[in-house]
Amino acid sequence: MAEIKRGVQVVFIMPDSALDIKTIRKLSPSAVIFGFGRDFVTQGGGDVSFVASRNRVKLVLSENYFRRTSPKLSAKIANLKSVVEIIKNRSTRSSNE
Repeated sequence: MAEIKRGVQVVFIMPDSALDIKTIRKLSPSAVIFGFGRDFVTQGGGDVSFVASRNRVKLVLSENYFRRTSPKLSAKIANLKSVVEIIKNRSTRSSNE
């Protein structure tokens, strides 16, 4: 936890981690937070997660994270639609649904 307090760029949360996303955001607001499963992004508020299905790994990205990335990276990610899913942030989803 001391490392996070000093400021980090990337945090990978394991499924049995004692720290949660909200705590990490408070300690290091600009960190990109990685985890496992679609719910990590859709429900938990994480930035990037890995989802395994049919012997393939897919990246699930939050819209907030996607918008923070550089235009070059955004264009490259857009070309990988078969292995990348972008999840709209909660406020956008609720106002559009």
